[in-house]
Amino acid sequence: MNELMWGNPLIQQNIRKLKEVGHVVMAPQKKEAYEIASGTLKLNYIIPPINEVVDEIEKKFRLKILKQSVVKQTTLCFVIFDFF
Repeated sequence: MNELMWGNPLIQQNIRKLKEVGHVVMAPQKKEAYEIASGTLKLNYIIPPINEVVDEIEKKFRLKILKQSVVKQTTLCFVIFDFF
């Protein structure tokens, strides 16, 4: 996700609304990543590492799961539609 999209006031408003009703929203991390639109490596926002996502799930639901098993057996897919 590029910086303009993440910083968009409507996106931020929707994130606040999700949090207000109890959803867990993990903020993206700013790292160098391939940007499809420009075809170059740029500093952009990317999804957190899978182990951080699993930690958040464990914390939220208080599940006692083996992280290695989850990471090996789970495919995590994020689809972001950029209409800007």
